[in-house]
Amino acid sequence: MAQKLNSKTQSGALTGEEIFAMAGVLRRRYHGKAAEIARHFAQEHKVIGDISRAAAWARVAECIDTPPPAPTLS
Repeated sequence: MAQKLNSKTQSGALTGEEIFAMAGVLRRRYHGKAAEIARHFAQEHKVIGDISRAAAWARVAECIDTPPPAPTLS
């Protein structure tokens, strides 16, 4: 089955919104271990030679590791 390309990028690369959504799913499912799991997926894909997926998972881990901005008062 052919991979469907992302309509926003046309290159198959994940958008920032998709990375953020993946990070959110991992946070909800795995809580404190979410970034560790994303880094594991990145390493696994790197080992098998799938560099684009490894990079995507590394971006997910980075998103999880980066704390959300503090809320501001209007």
